[in-house]
Amino acid sequence: MAEDYTTATEVDKSNRLEILEDEITVSGILPQDTAYAYWDKGVGYFGSNFTHFVHWVPAACKAGGRVTLWGVSNNVSPTIDWLQGLSVEWKYLNGAPRVYVQEAETEGATDSTVAGLLTFRQEIWVKIIRDDATLSVYVYGDARQATLLDTLSVAIPADRLYRHLFPVSSHGHSPIPETGFVNGTLQNWLSNVWVEIPMEPADGTYMGAGYGEDFYGDGPWGGEGYTIRNWTEVEMMV
Repeated sequence: MAEDYTTATEVDKSNRLEILEDEITVSGILPQDTAYAYWDKGVGYFGSNFTHFVHWVPAACKAGGRVTLWGVSNNVSPTIDWLQGLSVEWKYLNGAPRVYVQEAETEGATDSTVAGLLTFRQEIWVKIIRDDATLSVYVYGDARQATLLDTLSVAIPADRLYRHLFPVSSHGHSPIPETGFVNGTLQNWLSNVWVEIPMEPADGTYMGAGYGEDFYGDGPWGGEGYTIRNWTEVEMMV
């Protein structure tokens, strides 16, 4: 199931965040701000395998602007101060938006560097998968995950577990105050995201995939003799 953003603990010294149940609006966030929200899930909650989704709709930015769209960490602070953590960041650098993925402990990082990969106001759907020692991030240009824009990955220290989940964060302090800002909206993990929905006739044969809104409806993927199972609770639960 999707998380309710209003249940997260909010730290927002610069008043950059508006947090609703199913979305977070970021307004004028600067790299040096202290602005983030997080859930404390307990020691070691995020283990060796998980899948999360993020939907990001940028509205405006200035060169140097950046915001963390997702992260798990063992520290509670803006992203730059994490000693152990994984993060996905959107930033405007060298005239183009980029998606930046980092593993904090070893400072391993990668970003989307293909010219023209993202346009200025292009919304993106991001699928984040941890598979043991690898974090893979898939950046899509549509809700159906039909248009894959880029795939990024970083290595994770062996057996590293994480406690806190961040749906948003500023980058953190800067030796020189930055003027680059970001405005935009983050939507709930499973909003408008395509997920696999196995349909099981009596013999258990897999019948296809469908859209999340039809989990329990009578949509085109249902039918006599079939059931629809909601995989969010076994594979995609935050």
